[in-house]
Amino acid sequence: MEPICQLSESWKGGQECTEGLWFSIAEGLMEAPASSTMTLYLAMQTSTLEDCGPSLLFKANVVSGIFSITRCSTKLYFYGESPSMAKFAKVAILDQLPKAVSRIIAFALVAILSMPVKPSTEDSWQTSGFLTFWFLAQKFALNARDVMVVHPITHDVSFISSGKGDMHGKWSGIVGFDGFLYCCPRKAAEVLVIDTLDDSLSYIDTGREAGVDKWSFIYEYGGFLYCCPANGPDVLVINPLDRSVSFIDTGKGDVEWQWQGICEHGGFLYCCPRNAAEVLVIDPGKRSVSFIDTGKGQGGNKWSGICEHGGLLYCCPLDASELMVVNPSTGTLSFYDAGMGNAEHKWMGICEHSGVLYCSPYNASEVLVFEPSQAQVSFITSGKGNWGGICSDGELLFCAPNHAAVVLVVKPNISRRLECHAECHADLLQQGFEAA
Repeated sequence: MEPICQLSESWKGGQECTEGLWFSIAEGLMEAPASSTMTLYLAMQTSTLEDCGPSLLFKANVVSGIFSITRCSTKLYFYGESPSMAKFAKVAILDQLPKAVSRIIAFALVAILSMPVKPSTEDSWQTSGFLTFWFLAQKFALNARDVMVVHPITHDVSFISSGKGDMHGKWSGIVGFDGFLYCCPRKAAEVLVIDTLDDSLSYIDTGREAGVDKWSFIYEYGGFLYCCPANGPDVLVINPLDRSVSFIDTGKGDVEWQWQGICEHGGFLYCCPRNAAEVLVIDPGKRSVSFIDTGKGQGGNKWSGICEHGGLLYCCPLDASELMVVNPSTGTLSFYDAGMGNAEHKWMGICEHSGVLYCSPYNASEVLVFEPSQAQVSFITSGKGNWGGICSDGELLFCAPNHAAVVLVVKPNISRRLECHAECHADLLQQGFEAA
């Protein structure tokens, strides 16, 4: 009866009281998961014994559990604050919802694996395998918490805990400077700093909120670190000496995935247009920006990843049908057909090796190979695995696993896979073989 009394008091004053808020949080974070476990267990037992699929009760409980946990965990996130509806919804959907989904799927998995299954009930085992796959995909591939370290000579794999839990997409891109590694904050509020001498971690606060996409990919130039704006309106500039941050406004506002990828040529920094209509050009000396129009318009997830070779800039085709080449001296562009049309998310990340450009396969089944001297496209078969980000150690190419459980190691005309833990996640690894 107490929650009803508190609701009545809140109704009179027009504002939710503290006691009512905590009752709501307790319901969402303790009662809802507990009831989900018990209901899911009984529902799956019934559906198995009756040789029928998941019941309406099962589906309703999953949906209601996800909604209840998301709503109440978001309330706890904003405890003591009065966020706008837009801000509340953004954190709920982008940050808290993935966590709620993984919890409910975990409860469903426990329920299914612990129920009595008849030997002939093939569908039940398939359902169990399906949920197991998605549970692992969310907990390990999407919500990675560790930095993965691969030794390019021995191919040993190890992990360094970031200490920041399971939030999806915390960092994206990494760069080394003066014995430290700096990870670009994508959804995290801080830059992750790794001391390569002892693997200790520290953080540089950006002053921006966590849970929303801000920057993606990072580049060092002139002793400063520059982070490419993803959804945010500005370039993040990090001074590693005094651990301070500043910003360069692009004048483009908050637009989803405007640019993804950054490189340097002739004292300027260039950001690859993903949904933006222009290449972003950053003048570090003047702290100003300019643009090169691609002629391809806004949106479309066109390219992802950029690198310099021979005075030209090469942009990896994500959904675009063509590899884009930028001549920074003249501001002109040229395009080369990649041979796979407008299929979604074909490649993500590009690097140069021995005068040839290689693009990491995301949804494609082949590494894209482009030889500038002949303007020729070819492929190296990799098999589907979802890699995002590629770099060279001078001999081999390493593609970072996105949803894959292995690192892809590529040599011209030869490709093979390097096995690693189920916990190697490319959400941590974006720019080249970048961990975050």
